[in-house]
Amino acid sequence: MEKITESDVVVIGSGPSGLFSVFMLGQVGLKCTLIDSRSQIGGQCTALYPDKYIYDVAGFQEIYAQELIDRLYNQMIQYSPNILLETKISNIEKDGDHFMVRYNESCIRTRAIIIASGAGSFAPKKPDLPNIDLYNNVFYKLENPAQFTGNIAVVGGGDSAVDWCLSLANHANKVFLIHRRNKFRAMDGSLDKLHEICKTGKCEILTPYTLDSLNECDQYIIRNLNIAHKDTKEKKVIDIDTLIPCYGLQSNNDLLYNIGVDLYGSKVKIDPATAKTSCEGIYAVGDSSYYTNRHNLIVCGFSEAALASLHIRKNVFSESPYVKPPYTV
Repeated sequence: MEKITESDVVVIGSGPSGLFSVFMLGQVGLKCTLIDSRSQIGGQCTALYPDKYIYDVAGFQEIYAQELIDRLYNQMIQYSPNILLETKISNIEKDGDHFMVRYNESCIRTRAIIIASGAGSFAPKKPDLPNIDLYNNVFYKLENPAQFTGNIAVVGGGDSAVDWCLSLANHANKVFLIHRRNKFRAMDGSLDKLHEICKTGKCEILTPYTLDSLNECDQYIIRNLNIAHKDTKEKKVIDIDTLIPCYGLQSNNDLLYNIGVDLYGSKVKIDPATAKTSCEGIYAVGDSSYYTNRHNLIVCGFSEAALASLHIRKNVFSESPYVKPPYTV
């Protein structure tokens, strides 16, 4: 028989926005179940870049991703949430005023759901180069930047690529940042720091270039990287010790397509004032959510987590007295 348990709110996804959602819900007296398909909490922060600095968290000039997750975990664990890791949700059904969240042969009966699953289950996108998976000096996750002391090629134009360059420049002989466009998608402040490093010769920005081919590879180690100018087709050869592609993620967020919420591509449309989706009782925060002019910043996810938690307490649980968070006046 199906085992049924009760929870005030189910939070799906244990990245920064999911962890902060659990904390905020605890602040207003609601009990949570936190579900993640991975074996450890932290989402992309621990899966892809635990030792990369994050710059958009209030109160920290910079903070390692793993340290941020550790702090968020310690903040939320005081409310004793039920944590289910390595758990894949098979179905979500509406049952009157409740939802039935099913996994394995079990079910959680809850009155509200917060989707904080980001990209869902994910894997890094890889360069379209022959046998790229065979080479031992291609990395998609760096746990100790200090070990990378040679010439490093970082490929990409987003925050991850630029942030990796900033971290690696402290240890590497030289960092090459290769991007297929002249314009980057990273934060202006990070780019300003990177341009200052370029003046020292520790970093070189190569745009608009794309990866063309690998050269002088032996014992599954890439020794040279051939890049091609996007417009002129001019080619350059770079001597490297490490290749770090930052092409983003291949995601699988099938759950979102099956629960009836309105989507914008692979993201969930929400009301920016409350984080409500088109389905009553379901909310979305962090990189799962979409509204006009939303930015993929952790700080935005924190704000949405707070708004969702307060709205759930005042509206979904409106029959009981509203509990103000202890920090309010």
